[in-house]
Amino acid sequence: MEGSCEKIKELGLLRKTEYSGLDEKSMMDLSRSIALDLHGGEVILLVGDLGAGKTTVTRSILKELGVPASKVRSPTFNIVNTYEGNHIKIYHIDTYRISPFELYDLGFYDYFDGESVVIIEWADKVLEDIDKADFFIKIDFSSGDKRKRDVIIYKK
Repeated sequence: MEGSCEKIKELGLLRKTEYSGLDEKSMMDLSRSIALDLHGGEVILLVGDLGAGKTTVTRSILKELGVPASKVRSPTFNIVNTYEGNHIKIYHIDTYRISPFELYDLGFYDYFDGESVVIIEWADKVLEDIDKADFFIKIDFSSGDKRKRDVIIYKK
């Protein structure tokens, strides 16, 4: 996260809110509130350790956008999952296994069409190659309780 601070500033994001000790229901509520700010053209960057809840957050956001939760899967092996929500296309991208050098060959930049919502898991791995973001969401396990999460949201 330390190296991310300058890039977050460069993207024009400000530290908006911080939450501690969120349970699963609170995480879903928070995700749904984020979805209310999405109208198309937004980019959401998700950062957190394995199992922290990046896909769970995505699933809740997409559910609010009209995608059934049962349809949302981690794009770990596909790299990109595409969903059609209520009059909006959503690209869910996992960059865990991608190096910044592979982004162009994979057509990564084509997803930023200004109309679709782009959600990127493991965004810290390609952060220096991202030119636009509306949200940067960092999810950590709460100390002392692995069922709860601490969340920091940077937003335009």
